[in-house]
Amino acid sequence: MKKLNFFTKIFLMLMASFSLNYSQSYLTHNTGTIKASVFDNGNIGNSGGDGAGGDGIIFRNGVNALYSGGFILAASSKSEANGQIGSFNINNDLVNTSAISGFTSNSDFDEITVTEFNDSGAPNPYGVTIKQTSSSSSPDTILYIKYEVFGSNSTINDLYLGMFADWDVGGSDYASNLGGYDPSRNLAYEYGTSGKSDTNFYGIVALDGMSGAKVTTDNSSSTIRSLSYSRISSFQNETISSQGDYRMWIGSGPFNLSVGGKVEANFAIIAASNLEGLKNCADIAISKYNSSLPVELTTFSAVSQNNIVKLKWQTATEVNNFGFEVQRNTSLLFPFREGKERSDRGVWKKVGFVKGHGNSNSPKEYFFSDEVNGSSGSYLYRLKQLDVDGQYEYSKEIEVKIGVPVTFVLEQNYPNPFNPSTEIGFRLAKLSHVNLSVYDMLGEKVAELVNGTLPAGTYHKNFDASGLSSGTYLYVLQTNGKQFVKRMQLLK
Repeated sequence: MKKLNFFTKIFLMLMASFSLNYSQSYLTHNTGTIKASVFDNGNIGNSGGDGAGGDGIIFRNGVNALYSGGFILAASSKSEANGQIGSFNINNDLVNTSAISGFTSNSDFDEITVTEFNDSGAPNPYGVTIKQTSSSSSPDTILYIKYEVFGSNSTINDLYLGMFADWDVGGSDYASNLGGYDPSRNLAYEYGTSGKSDTNFYGIVALDGMSGAKVTTDNSSSTIRSLSYSRISSFQNETISSQGDYRMWIGSGPFNLSVGGKVEANFAIIAASNLEGLKNCADIAISKYNSSLPVELTTFSAVSQNNIVKLKWQTATEVNNFGFEVQRNTSLLFPFREGKERSDRGVWKKVGFVKGHGNSNSPKEYFFSDEVNGSSGSYLYRLKQLDVDGQYEYSKEIEVKIGVPVTFVLEQNYPNPFNPSTEIGFRLAKLSHVNLSVYDMLGEKVAELVNGTLPAGTYHKNFDASGLSSGTYLYVLQTNGKQFVKRMQLLK
């Protein structure tokens, strides 16, 4: 990688004094032991390279240790990464969509700032929006960064979220750096060698698990997008023994991002004076991150019986868990067509709520049944876990198939006898014109519940007999030239 020489830097400084204005805005976290600039377009440290704006990442009032870095994402569908890979002149993929917020604080962090951007500037955008939240607390040498990625017009499967960092530990001594990994801590790191101007250690922890990492001197710029995909999606624990100008990739995943859905990955940038201190710092970051999670959801599954979907999930621990809102995607249902893709436009609808256990250190099981009244096909479900303070997180999405009935069936009403209302169920094996009516014992029609064309599926219709007298009634289903009749008893 070619660094800016002295005369190039002087030229850029002169140009900046006359005409250059950086459109990116940034804030610098300062815990007293570490400074780190975050930008509104996904850059970390500097806006594209050393001296290009921002304070970089500085440990204990030393010199900037990061040449360039920032957010990257990649999926198997394209096998290439978009994001901030400034060392390879990839600086414009991510476009800010909102100004970076001023610092706020809460009980956990002294400095919190939020911004949003998308990847519309990339040659082949994934069409996502990214919300970046960075947080720090004095006197920790930790910068926490959360990336929430929101889907747009199409589903993205096998999506990886990660960070790129071109550490130049020791500034001009960048070619004398070394690096390594600690897979047990999901940590990749670099450091300055003995006798150089900066011998400190700098690293990134993948707090949600490390899907891939690479610390390398490889400078294959022509294929850097595909290489970046492989580096955040796979990992080999290589030994690094030769000094050099190293760059780092680290990722989490894979995630499946649905239309209108959200996935997130969390990272921590850390620094210490030696490797043992860096590992301790990683442990602190992991512990604080885990303690901030309101609920650890271990399983989430579903099975269908006729038109009833039975959901089951389990938590390992709970902190301030108010409960779970059960949501169904009401537009992601479709008739079974082998080899055909479903429509990816969907609307999430609340279908129920299950109260949580508040605080718990032991496993808890939850159950919920959802009666799907309508077309057969596939449905998506997810959980919206709510804290007592109103914060929330979404679970993964699961798909459930409701089978097409093989015959036409008119079910016995329930309850029976009833007062004043009951439910009448029927199943259609194919698209049919349907008439469902209720008659008294004299043959007079007292109610018409359905009169129209319906697709194949299972249906339930409510019959309210508040205005009728006690007695026996007949309900009749007419479809495809056939007639089905059953009795029911109204007792007042």
